[in-house]
Amino acid sequence: MINADMALKAAKSTGRGRHVFFEQTMRDEALERAALAFGIREGLERGEFEPYFQPQVDNKTNQIVGFEALVRWNHPELGLLSASQFVPAAENAHLIEEIDDLMFEVICRATTTLDKLGLPHATVSINISTARLMNSELVNRLLSAVDMVGVDPTRICIELLESTLLNDTMDSAINNIRSLAEAGFGIELDDFGTGHAAISSLRNFPISRIKIDRTFVSGIDVDTSLPAVTETLIDLGNNFGVKVLVEGVENNAERKFFENTMCDQIQGYFVGRPMPLGELSVWVQDWREAYPLAKVA
Repeated sequence: MINADMALKAAKSTGRGRHVFFEQTMRDEALERAALAFGIREGLERGEFEPYFQPQVDNKTNQIVGFEALVRWNHPELGLLSASQFVPAAENAHLIEEIDDLMFEVICRATTTLDKLGLPHATVSINISTARLMNSELVNRLLSAVDMVGVDPTRICIELLESTLLNDTMDSAINNIRSLAEAGFGIELDDFGTGHAAISSLRNFPISRIKIDRTFVSGIDVDTSLPAVTETLIDLGNNFGVKVLVEGVENNAERKFFENTMCDQIQGYFVGRPMPLGELSVWVQDWREAYPLAKVA
């Protein structure tokens, strides 16, 4: 019966009117997910989760403008795991909100470190899970967290996927987004250009910054079709009066291309890889030595 139930769930995941025969890999994968969920619970208790910070800089002056916080799990056996490796298991185990809460509090406290590094206006962006966005207590809890730490909400940016804004069944999430914007939090649209209603999102929601997806950046110096598309997305953001950040700038050729565009900010391995909070001071010093204009406030 258990095996049949696993096959049933596999069939449902592929659509209606399907049938799937049970395979041993289904049981193996279920056991792996269960073990991972158990490990997440223990990892939260042992403090194994932490944010890694990827820097964002001004496209013209190279001044440091902020960081994206990316959750990582320091797994005792598997090593450092990225979000894609454990978030699905955390969602299935109903632990994603606990991870979100922890990460949000940590990044709020991290602004104190940024202040000491001479970055009093640098923002920190964090992705909030769709499940969390639907929580009716979300706004109060986030406001309570920033009040407890004493950080201005304008220093914290909430990253959203376009799919969240386009889901008609998520009125509570959309109401929370509007309330967070009214409270001063930045609202960012991640992976911009890959969805189906980019213009609609900019028109109907309080978006403060768009992040152009890496797919419109990789190889832009050699792919003759990419520049027109990417610059159109940049112009779109500018015309709507929102900041435009380009993600995934990984080499000097890509950097040089965007120097001649109207994008506001860049992020990617060319600027810096995601790093723990304790490594930011060294990166900030190295960046300012490489780009003296970054010292201009």
